[in-house]
Amino acid sequence: MRWKAGVPIATLAPSHPDSARGSTVDALDALIDRAIACGASDIHLEPQAEGGRIRFRIDGTLRPHLTLPSGLFGALCARVKLIGELDLGERRLPQDGRTAFLRGERTYETRIATLPGVLGEKLVVRLFDRDGGLRSLEELGMLPAQRARYEAILRAPHGLVLIAGPTGCGKTTTLYSSIELLDPQRRNVTTVEDPVERYIPEITQVQVHARAGMTFPVALRALLRQDPDVMIVGEIRDGESARLAVSAALTGHLVLATVHVNDAERAPARLFDLGVEAQALEAALRCVVAQRLVPCGGAGRTAQYELREYGAGPQC
Repeated sequence: MRWKAGVPIATLAPSHPDSARGSTVDALDALIDRAIACGASDIHLEPQAEGGRIRFRIDGTLRPHLTLPSGLFGALCARVKLIGELDLGERRLPQDGRTAFLRGERTYETRIATLPGVLGEKLVVRLFDRDGGLRSLEELGMLPAQRARYEAILRAPHGLVLIAGPTGCGKTTTLYSSIELLDPQRRNVTTVEDPVERYIPEITQVQVHARAGMTFPVALRALLRQDPDVMIVGEIRDGESARLAVSAALTGHLVLATVHVNDAERAPARLFDLGVEAQALEAALRCVVAQRLVPCGGAGRTAQYELREYGAGPQC
């Protein structure tokens, strides 16, 4: 597996062969290969009283994969932190990192997060397939009548569209699948994401980098000077981003964004909690698409959608 971190992998290799290091490298490569083959979205490395366990999140559910002795588990965690360019000596504070790697002809990106616990550091590695094909909304589970109404909303020149749902329900997947309905050949479509999960040649995608000062608010303010038609916000996380998104929707732009809430009814309340004025949100909000994952015929899961329009007729 060829890694593409900020430091080339060749410079990380010791000057003399190290069988223990080689075993750890091979073990991590095999672990990630297995996670990809299983369709896992996340790898959880969790310390235990003795050793550690590894679980995969597949179709929204955490599933046990294997248990490792303390030595190998610790070495594996150290290797993950190394490729994510994290501080190996820091175990008291959370850290975030990222890297990318090639598997065959496909490029995958990982987002790595650490969390100090009583038994040691827990690591979560989120996997993104940059080269994966986009699925249509029908394939994701959106009903034809819902898609027709949703497409009509996306043809509007301005307004705010929220994609709502709990963590891991596929909101970003729905957001990407919506891009084909936005006529990117005729409209200036730009995203602000953390991270960019898939590269789409027809649009402009902006990567948030908090450590460098490129936050969601900074990116959104810059984007408003780029003559945008459609602004896609990977996630509304703070009050300033929420207010900028609403302001953009009120000044002639179509804005799509995700919010972490359990259903459509709570989506406007989430923006109120972040400091958006009720009158401004009422004028800007066009639609909330809420989703959750449900079992699909005993194998895998599919998304179930609720589409709630504001000031535009009945729900479906």
